[in-house]
Amino acid sequence: QNGELPNKNVQKYSLGGYSPQGVQPFPVAQQTLNNTWVEQNSTVTIMRFTKKLLEENELMIHASRKDDLDSELRVNNFMWAYGFSNNLGFHAAKGAFALTLKVCVAGDAIGDDDGGGFIELDVGESY
Repeated sequence: QNGELPNKNVQKYSLGGYSPQGVQPFPVAQQTLNNTWVEQNSTVTIMRFTKKLLEENELMIHASRKDDLDSELRVNNFMWAYGFSNNLGFHAAKGAFALTLKVCVAGDAIGDDDGGGFIELDVGESY
């Protein structure tokens, strides 16, 4: 841990460049993450949140039903990075991974008001 977290707001950001100035929070109307939580101790930072799969003017997060034979076309690409401190700056490490998600509740994969449009993903620690 390099000091306290500057804030504990889990937000969506626009990655508009390689410098810290190019990383800007989405407008307030697009800050739709739910169940946000972040904690840090001397060795690890853990962040959790819930995000809708489909939101207007944003990239769709694809999910397949168990009986969907077209799942290879529904790959999501995620990226991650962490820094040397809690200040926004250069990355100590970064990477990307592809993930195919399956709907884990009853209902349609997208736009179901009973919760079918949500998936909980806990990636765990990245090294």
